[in-house]
Amino acid sequence: MVAPLLIVDIEGAELDALRGMTRVLESCSGLIMEVNPTAISDLGNPNELQTLLTVYFDEAWNVADPTDRYDPATVVVDVRTRHGDFVSVDIQFGRR
Repeated sequence: MVAPLLIVDIEGAELDALRGMTRVLESCSGLIMEVNPTAISDLGNPNELQTLLTVYFDEAWNVADPTDRYDPATVVVDVRTRHGDFVSVDIQFGRR
């Protein structure tokens, strides 16, 4: 199964979903995911999510402003720092 671009927006449960789709993540060229630090912290472990993202992706940016770049290893923390606890940002993850 090959997914050119995966879009995930499931209100903080992204970690659970991504854990179950390793084959899809291995084959996709990119991922767009809503990052809401509060929702992710309430339903999962932000550090584990960030670690999982670094297995598959090495770059990330804000879909609305591609110059707003992120490190997949710190994306939840960075969104919280730059935009606040309750702001959702659509982040695209990719491979160089």
